[in-house]
Amino acid sequence: MITIPELTQLAKTALKNDLVTFESNMDNISDWDSLGHLSLLIVLDKATNGRSSELVELPACTSLKQVFDVLKKNNLAKEC
Repeated sequence: MITIPELTQLAKTALKNDLVTFESNMDNISDWDSLGHLSLLIVLDKATNGRSSELVELPACTSLKQVFDVLKKNNLAKEC
């Protein structure tokens, strides 16, 4: 299960941006463009052993909070 700090770190890695926080979204992180979004989805797929790729709503998420909510709803994330 992915936690909020883990998700934030995964996003920092995927987007190659240390300024990413849980409040980050496509509007406030310039590196979160279409390629960055794909990188985030790939990192999440690896972190969930392929389970996140089955979540059809995940590609439409535009913020880390939305990503976390989708993962949590599908038992792939938890609050700590």
